[in-house]
Amino acid sequence: MNLRDRFHFPRFQSIQTKLVLTVSLTLGVILVMNLYIFSQINNMIVEIDSVFSSNVEIVQLKENLELVQNRVYEYLNTKSSSALEDYYRYEQDYRNRLSSFDSSKLNSSMQFLEKNIRSMSESYLENADLTVQAKRGRNVERYKALFEETSEIYRFINSYINELNNKLFQNNSENYMIMVRTLDILKSISIIVFLAAFAIGIFVVIVIIRTMIKPLTNLSRAAHQVADGDFNVEVPPSVSMDEIGVVNNAFGQMVESIRNYLESMRSSMEKEAQMKERELERIMYDFIN
Repeated sequence: MNLRDRFHFPRFQSIQTKLVLTVSLTLGVILVMNLYIFSQINNMIVEIDSVFSSNVEIVQLKENLELVQNRVYEYLNTKSSSALEDYYRYEQDYRNRLSSFDSSKLNSSMQFLEKNIRSMSESYLENADLTVQAKRGRNVERYKALFEETSEIYRFINSYINELNNKLFQNNSENYMIMVRTLDILKSISIIVFLAAFAIGIFVVIVIIRTMIKPLTNLSRAAHQVADGDFNVEVPPSVSMDEIGVVNNAFGQMVESIRNYLESMRSSMEKEAQMKERELERIMYDFIN
């Protein structure tokens, strides 16, 4: 079976239907390929956008910690109710950010820093709360000593957060570059796949159209031969019952009928000539005798 035989349509479809199906199928394949490639590129872009999300979380955690420290300091100096309310609110926000931080993608050294930040944050928040309570109880010496200890822990946590942020940034930058290179490769592959799908689609369309047009080409060649008086032309019957197939088979039957008629006429004329020849021989024989 050759390549053209692989691309065939049901016998009773019209040429218009075949052309519509051919073009629709080709465009459909190209559309599906484009949608798949687009989804892959879009997924890669989303991953690239989320690369530095861990750095954003760390920065927000640091900012939240700074707000807690500032509100403790403000309350110690002013003992305002707004500073106290802000302290409790920012303390809860810091706890929430600390608990929601995703450490699953950290390596061992970064996980060690993250654990230190968590454990020291617990000590910090506990000391900060004791400092506030001492201030509310007007125990000056205690809240001053506790605030010094709280500030010391705060500086340690800050240094750990900065170190973790730097390590994350370095690691994320490497991942970012890998993803960018992968995205470039994916774009190149998408262009190649699109061009290949387009070329294959055009090839399939040409093969199918040539398969449909071939009977018409044979019919045109046979018609020229008949017009030149050659009725011995062979018109292969078409298995397709579209417009071209119907015309092709009708033309073949017409040529066959004309050929049979001419053959009958030739046979009849030969018989008549033979009869005249025998009659002439009989007349000549009678005349001589």
